[in-house]
Amino acid sequence: MTDPTDERLTRIEETLGFAQHDLDELSTQVRSVYDALGSLTRKLDALERRLNESGSDDDAPADETTP
Repeated sequence: MTDPTDERLTRIEETLGFAQHDLDELSTQVRSVYDALGSLTRKLDALERRLNESGSDDDAPADETTP
């Protein structure tokens, strides 16, 4: 006959093991999303610089309207 306390501790340890595994997976996914966001931010900054440079070639700023 097994001790109920031993069974309970075994279940708790298994649950903690699964929780740690899930935490590791989520950490990896968060890092992946963070890296992708950084890449997209750099691309957006580059596009913004290109737009600003092409806009400075015009005679008037694009947001001004003539009456």
